[in-house]
Amino acid sequence: MSKYEWLLFDADNTLLNSSKAFPLAIKESFEAINVECSQALMERYESINNKYWIQFEKGEISLEQIKKERFSTILSGLDIDYEPEAFNLLYLNKLVECTELYEGTIRVLDQLKPHFRMSIITNGMREAQRPRLHKTKITEYFESIIVSDEIGQSKPDIAFFDYTFNSIENPPNKEKTLVIGDGLSSDIQGGINYGLDTCWISNGRENTSKLEATYEIASIRDLPGILR
Repeated sequence: MSKYEWLLFDADNTLLNSSKAFPLAIKESFEAINVECSQALMERYESINNKYWIQFEKGEISLEQIKKERFSTILSGLDIDYEPEAFNLLYLNKLVECTELYEGTIRVLDQLKPHFRMSIITNGMREAQRPRLHKTKITEYFESIIVSDEIGQSKPDIAFFDYTFNSIENPPNKEKTLVIGDGLSSDIQGGINYGLDTCWISNGRENTSKLEATYEIASIRDLPGILR
């Protein structure tokens, strides 16, 4: 029997193959306004977008600022006549269309569902996160879905986890709860800050930080093996 009763899953690059969806969605967004998405433009997007999300996780900016500012920054200085906020909505719609699960995710959830309570805890925008999860048809597996943009708190803040524990009836004790995610600075740091065990999904990356998760696995497919 596993020591855990409640599994808290991140969404992006944990359940959802966002490493594939993000670049595909940005490529299709530029193509939709008749702009070729060159390698240089893709790299510009990735660099600027990553900086905004790092600032967000540190609590330095809000999601509303990302919605209003990131594409303004990305498009600035380029000969592209398109409103940044409209482009942001275009991109989020494309992201929903491009989203898919990692191979084997449904099989893993089927294995876990009879034995654990499960929730999704995700930093993301309300316009995209729930539509993406509904598209992949996995919402029925989860007792609750917490989206940072809907509650005004984000991982790794303790307030995000307070909300998560207060959002369901009779949550298990902390020692019986496991946070599962690919984000060292959000999922793993957040779980550690809150006194929870954590499972880092490396997706082939090396952990160069000082954070130590309770478990480390390569992909979601490896999760049942540590829960036996």
